[in-house]
Order: sequence, then structure tokens, then C-alpha cells
Amino acid sequence: MQDHDELIGTSDACRILDIHPATLGRWVASGRLAPASKLPKKNGAYVFRRGEVERVQEKRQAERVVGEVRAEMARQQIGKLQLGQGTGLTQNKLSRRLVGAVPFSTSDLEKIAAFLGVPIGQLVDPPVREVAS
Repeated sequence: MQDHDELIGTSDACRILDIHPATLGRWVASGRLAPASKLPKKNGAYVFRRGEVERVQEKRQAERVVGEVRAEMARQQIGKLQLGQGTGLTQNKLSRRLVGAVPFSTSDLEKIAAFLGVPIGQLVDPPVREVAS
């Protein structure tokens, strides 16, 4: 089990978040990720609390899932009302999940995937799509 207060460097934070160091720098500048501290000197490296980095990664994953559910709904031209009726999820519950206020549970995703006729993995870990040239 990882210590959430453990301090980690930029390279470990980038590995956990699966981002480039330049992206991490932009996230720090914008306030998306708060460093625990900055090492001395003008160009001193940032250090981060592992728990904060993992929290940001979990939020990113939840946002990806919401995006994939919405994208599949759009591809199939299915609205919120129809999805709610087909899955048994209340409109309130579904709405809060589709705006990212509450993460989808595994049970929710199983129902949605079954209704949409897609594997649950497509919603959780979507395949990379080719860009038409």
C-alpha cells in the first residue's frame, strides 16, 4: 500500500498521470495540480504528495469515462431519458454522473454497457481511434 503523504518527484508524478513534464508544468501553473513544495533555486524541481497526484489521476479517469459514455450515447443517438429507462437508473442519478458530479459505479457502467451493446472496457478504457486523413 502506498503512503499518500509520500513525496514524489516530477518524473514519478508524470508516470502516474501519464503526461509529459511540460504538461505537468502547465498544470501546476494553472492550479490543476498543487505541488507540496518546490526545491530551492530559480529552476528548482517540484515535489508532490502521492495522494494528490493519485486523486488527480482518478478524476481524469472519471472524466474519461463520462466522455466515453456521452460519446457512445451520441453515436447511437440515445438521450438521457432513453438511457435512464433502458438501464433502470433514475434521471437524477444519471444526470449527476453525466456531469461528473458523482463517479459512475461499476454496476452503473455494467448496466449502461449492456444497454448500449458495447463491452464495458470500451467505456472504461476506450480503444485508440484512427484519425481520418
